[in-house]
Amino acid sequence: MNEAHQTGAIAVTFAHRQAGYNEKRYHYKCKYPVEVGDHVIVDTPHNGYTCVKVVAVLPAGSANATKSVIQVVNDNEYQADLQREKRIREIKAQLKARQNEIAELAFFRHLAEVDPEAKVLVDELSKLAA
Repeated sequence: MNEAHQTGAIAVTFAHRQAGYNEKRYHYKCKYPVEVGDHVIVDTPHNGYTCVKVVAVLPAGSANATKSVIQVVNDNEYQADLQREKRIREIKAQLKARQNEIAELAFFRHLAEVDPEAKVLVDELSKLAA
């Protein structure tokens, strides 16, 4: 990402459920450091507080900006939580796979102790796997 800029105004687009973000730009006064791609909360006449995407930073301001940004969305904690949850799932999957390997090996060893034919097969498997 680029460096965030303290701005006079920003241009934003609104998300639409079917089409994603539209092309029409709206200008808002903005006293917060933001950059293109950030999301901010604005107050709209029809929908109240709405999350919008910054598509341009206008350091000199804009005559079209009559309302102000309420807040910049900071999803750093949320993104960190997603990464932690993903890593936990990966670790658990690896541990389960290892658990299955160890359980299988333990079963084979037990089988070799009680069945002479199985012992021959387990010994051959051990040699091939080495």
